[in-house]
Amino acid sequence: MSSSSSPSSSSSSSSSSSSSSSSSSSSSSSSSSSSSSSSSSSIYPSPLLPSSYRFFLPIQTRWTDNDQYAHMNNAHYISLFYTAINTFLIREARVLDHEAVREGGGRSAVGFCVESKANYYKPVGFPELLRVGVRVGHLGNSSVRWECAIFSETMEGGEGETEEETAAATGHFVHVFVDPKTKEKRTLSDEMREALMPLVLT
Repeated sequence: MSSSSSPSSSSSSSSSSSSSSSSSSSSSSSSSSSSSSSSSSSIYPSPLLPSSYRFFLPIQTRWTDNDQYAHMNNAHYISLFYTAINTFLIREARVLDHEAVREGGGRSAVGFCVESKANYYKPVGFPELLRVGVRVGHLGNSSVRWECAIFSETMEGGEGETEEETAAATGHFVHVFVDPKTKEKRTLSDEMREALMPLVLT
């Protein structure tokens, strides 16, 4: 499952809520410099629009998501990415039998996270309604690079945001799919590849 991480996993997402304000401003400044450069080395040169994503999962924030700074703690963003991706694999694509895997059976390959990162642009928190957007940035032989963004559906006035609303946070992580018993790499099945193709970024 995506909640499993290999020892080589690396995450650039901040788990300290006190750094979220500085993190947000540093992301904005770095995105500005990236945009002015002719190089496209930055994965996310600016906050992305909803139209950039292929699958969305609405998620209501919880009272416990807020920290002492009155916004959602940074660590929860990655959890929302995992939730949206696994919801797609289980309910929409129907290529992950998580109950069978949990019981030690089933034929589904499971994805181990080997790389993750999150960029924060503006705070969200309870009681906002969020949408988590998901797309596939790269589909490899046994790996998938997921790219995600969090959008707020709630404005200060209580009305829904328009399509022009930009992401509050973006992120990516890489899954390497393995056999649930042997933990050896497994080539993505034709069924899995076909299910993920509609999410591939073009």
